[in-house]
Amino acid sequence: STKLADGGTVTANLVRQLTDEELAKIPAASEEGRRFNDARAIFDEVSFAPQFVEFLTLPAYNYID
Repeated sequence: STKLADGGTVTANLVRQLTDEELAKIPAASEEGRRFNDARAIFDEVSFAPQFVEFLTLPAYNYID
């Protein structure tokens, strides 16, 4: 696990919380907002998967229009 400067630990919940806070700054109705939400879904799928995904592009294919 990774430690923060304040002694806390980086957890999946912390990463999700921080990501939520940053995405809240982007207008969801905009095209950029939609794509950032897609990027978030891909990030979550790859980052929190029980097994390592060899290529980021594999789960990303599901989001190509």
